[in-house]
Amino acid sequence: MNVSGQMREEILKNTLSYTDNDLVILSWDAALICNPENPTDLIDLIEFANVQVLELRYYDRELAREMEKMYYQIENADRSSSFRRSRQYHAIMARLMESSAEISEVIDKVDNLIRITEDVYYARVYATELRVLRSSQWSESVSKKIAVIQENYSMLSDEVRIQHSNTLEWIIIILIAMEFVFALWQTFR
Repeated sequence: MNVSGQMREEILKNTLSYTDNDLVILSWDAALICNPENPTDLIDLIEFANVQVLELRYYDRELAREMEKMYYQIENADRSSSFRRSRQYHAIMARLMESSAEISEVIDKVDNLIRITEDVYYARVYATELRVLRSSQWSESVSKKIAVIQENYSMLSDEVRIQHSNTLEWIIIILIAMEFVFALWQTFR
């Protein structure tokens, strides 16, 4: 089987070498490490990059499920009475913030691990592996989903505030009306 020139060029642009005696070729599904010494540190570094991307992909799927669940719950809450809707919105908001905070914390840790090594060559290998695995696209997707969840949280929070405000207004109107009726009753009695 012959590999096309285009494919060969694509793979070879992810080639790194520290000395004349070693070579690392990275692709999305494999890595070739040619080194006269035992390169366990490079293998660990490449595996670590793969784990990070796997973690990002996992959270991307989890957030997609969370968003689906959120939209379903909001749709169901909108069919309820205003009192029930407010309670359901509170429950949805609590779950959203918990999930968002948990996942944001993990994503921050993943993003901060990019500064994993001070060795320039290892840093280049690590950065190249993350680029080949499209880590930035997964991270961006997760960040966008977190932003959508936070926007929905904000909208639900505004809706709950408006409902509370309307309820308080009605309570005040009822109290004023009761006081007026009580004053009239006192006057005519």
